[in-house]
Amino acid sequence: MAAGAVRLRDEQGRMIFDSESFSSRVVYYERLQMSYGMEVTRTINGLGTQGMIWVESEGALPPYSVNGNTVYVRGIGQAPTQVTIMGMSFG
Repeated sequence: MAAGAVRLRDEQGRMIFDSESFSSRVVYYERLQMSYGMEVTRTINGLGTQGMIWVESEGALPPYSVNGNTVYVRGIGQAPTQVTIMGMSFG
């Protein structure tokens, strides 16, 4: 895998995105420590008309929603959880 390449897999381990197969670029990357009641809103610029926002966590995936280029994430559980927000642009 080339330096800077991104590969995303679903919960069953199946490859759902491989940046080496697309002309893509990561336009946003943030790793947060979220706890119960914490709410985060991020507007990701640079996605263009063909982009994707990806949210993943170590542990239970917190509730989140995406509206256009804005993502909303809400912390759950008593223990803090690491959450990653990534925005990718294709084309």
